[in-house]
Amino acid sequence: MSDSLIEIKSVANIFAKQYNLKNKSTYKWINDNKCFEPGEPYDFQLFNKDNNTLGIQVTKTVSDTEKEYIKPTYCEKVVSILKKNFDEKHIIYLNIYINFFQIPRTNENIKHLAYWLEWIVTHNIEEESYINWDIKFEEYFNKIKRFVSHLEVQKQTYQKQTIIGHSWSGLTPEPWIGAEVFVPEAVFKKENKYKNDCKNIILAVLSLPFPTTDSEYYVKTIKEKVKKSNFKEIWLIDNYLSIQNAVKIK
Repeated sequence: MSDSLIEIKSVANIFAKQYNLKNKSTYKWINDNKCFEPGEPYDFQLFNKDNNTLGIQVTKTVSDTEKEYIKPTYCEKVVSILKKNFDEKHIIYLNIYINFFQIPRTNENIKHLAYWLEWIVTHNIEEESYINWDIKFEEYFNKIKRFVSHLEVQKQTYQKQTIIGHSWSGLTPEPWIGAEVFVPEAVFKKENKYKNDCKNIILAVLSLPFPTTDSEYYVKTIKEKVKKSNFKEIWLIDNYLSIQNAVKIK
């Protein structure tokens, strides 16, 4: 199975779950031959129980491959371990933000870093509602300082899951041009390509690795910028191991 097929199937399953919830429908991926690359302008199509089809065009917001794909892939391996462990072991729901200073590129380093991040959080958050690791708990720095320059943890009650956001930059996080810029640019680029055909196309935009929910400020900003787009619908997709969500933005 090719990497592109694996990625598209993952995106399709994430999209179908949220689309079906929102529309009370039954669309799903039935097999690779029928669903993958059915022809322009669609990258995949889904089928419902009545054999009706739903065609989706996919676009990415990547502008720097090393920064936005290669580095996130390694960081996500750490984050996915943390996410799995917190979901399975811990009853306290947290918002966690990590800035990676160096990228852990071996399985040994990934497991080591995930272990100590979990240990630091679980041994300190019970007595604190908020941790800004640059300010407090510096005695734990030696365990993870090779890879992490910043850690924030906050207890939360509004969602029954732990949410982990992350970035990767130098010792001080560098300015980031966010999804509120890249997503509209990707939408307008596709709109210029398909012109009048847009009204029949559902566009799925693969976003950056931040929590994607309707409550996030940057999602509200994106909705405002693309609300006059000619696409039939636009969905923001997080195809990252720790998040995997889809939000309709138009």
